[in-house]
Amino acid sequence: MKLKNKIFIRQKPIKWNELGLDFWISEIECKCKAASKVEHSNFNHLIETYHEAGRIYFSLAARSRSRSCPPEEKAQIDNRLFLARTLIENSMIESISLNLDPFFDLIFKKGFFGYSTKQGVTVRFPLSTCKPTKRCGGGCYAHDGRDKHLVSIARGVFNFLAIQYFQSVNFFEIPSTKRDYFFSQIDKAIDYAKSEANAAEVNGYIRRPRIRLSHVGELAAYPEFTNWLSKHITERSDGTVDSIIYTRHPNASKLDAQSMIVNFTVESNLDIRKKYAPIGAHLVASSWGGHAYESVSVNFLEHHGRTNFQMTGAGPVCPVTVNHELTPTCDSARCSRCFSTSR
Repeated sequence: MKLKNKIFIRQKPIKWNELGLDFWISEIECKCKAASKVEHSNFNHLIETYHEAGRIYFSLAARSRSRSCPPEEKAQIDNRLFLARTLIENSMIESISLNLDPFFDLIFKKGFFGYSTKQGVTVRFPLSTCKPTKRCGGGCYAHDGRDKHLVSIARGVFNFLAIQYFQSVNFFEIPSTKRDYFFSQIDKAIDYAKSEANAAEVNGYIRRPRIRLSHVGELAAYPEFTNWLSKHITERSDGTVDSIIYTRHPNASKLDAQSMIVNFTVESNLDIRKKYAPIGAHLVASSWGGHAYESVSVNFLEHHGRTNFQMTGAGPVCPVTVNHELTPTCDSARCSRCFSTSR
């Protein structure tokens, strides 16, 4: 069995309530502080170093998402999940930065874009780039399913380090190997996006190919790079592939909503963060507790790893979040509300 699978399948989860939540968060902090000073020889060594901190975080997230978890207990854990996750991410960034050489391929050559049946072509980023609200910090689906595995966390960290490098130098001063490798990744993502759209058409649903620029984390935290990436996706696809971003970051105001489709997330009609949405963006809503709003383009009901909430209020609702088992993807729901260029 590969290391990345063995880590969480063969290890028993922690019983956090025997020692208390504060103890386990302190354990993560202590282990991450020590790990941040370790220079890693390869990817497996990185994962082994963060194994225990990752196991604690994984167990807390899994308990929070369990349908048997009492509401009060869930709320306690959710209030600490963002901290637990970002302790690991920030420590990884610090330790990998000690010596990037063993991770050259993972940072520059492959893996920047992810590919999945549910999300399509996406970019994963660390949660530490987010400016979370009280609800989304612990409610984020980054704490669900495979997204809470160390391997997934590490992928976001590698992408962060790639962008950090690209932003630190003039792009045309970057060694050709790194630059060409990255362009190759963009081209591969474009081809995959087109193949997804073709598959949808075979099933009777016609839509434009698309690449989602944020799966977890906030690529919008780096708007200059995000605008650059969107521009090159457009140019290298001859305008046939759309860039999509979901964000609630203050730097979203600096995104070019003419070169990408921006879905800016709010949590109510009175959410003051609406001021950060660039002109031309969709307003979408995280409908916590199932409450929908008429003033947005689409409402997303809570549905990740828990019982679906029945909608209250009024407004357009994402069909995937209404019945995730029946329509688990946008294509299966034949919905393009988030991807339309009309506002």
